[in-house]
This record gives sequence, C-alpha cells and structure tokens, in this order.
Amino acid sequence: MREVGGVHFADVVIGMEPGAGLAHGHAVASAIEEAIERALPGSDVVVHVEPDTELGPHDAPRGPVVVLTLRLAPEASPTDAGALAEEIERSVRAEHPEIEDVSVHTDHD
Repeated sequence: MREVGGVHFADVVIGMEPGAGLAHGHAVASAIEEAIERALPGSDVVVHVEPDTELGPHDAPRGPVVVLTLRLAPEASPTDAGALAEEIERSVRAEHPEIEDVSVHTDHD
C-alpha cells in the first residue's frame, strides 16, 4: 500500500486453497476491496487471487483461510496500520462467515 497525492493505492495478492471456486475467490477479493475502501475512502485497490500451491489437498484446513500482508509506506503509523488490518479482518469475516480464518499482517517498507 502506498499513498500518492493523498490517495491510497493498494495492490493485494491473496492465496486461495486448492480447489476453491472462481466465484468464491472473486467474493473474497471484493470483500477485501470493500473493507479497504471503508477504512480508507477513495482508495485505489486491486486484489489478485492466486492458487496457494504450497497447500496440498490433505493440508487444506476444513474451511477457507485468508492471509494478507499489507505492506505499508514507512510514514504510516502503527496505529493506523493496526486499525486498517482489524477493519479488513472484521469485514471479510462479516461478509463471508464460511471463511475459517482471516489473518491480516502489516509490514512497513
């Protein structure tokens, strides 16, 4: 995530478990975009959905899992980063109760 001219830009890549349907991946991506937009109105958000090839069929959890890392600019405050991470987690869980676990981490450049 970066800020240019007062506009936040977020490029997010999420890994979905093997066998996850296209509709499910799209719905999760939309929930993430909407959560970031609510937390940072006017943001430009792009979410890419990729298969998580490190999970085998026997390793997959009982339900879908979403793990995100938000890479933030150095000037982003830890308080703002934490609040954004919590908002994304809450929104994804609220809109997709079938997701077993949502974990959003922050990392500063």
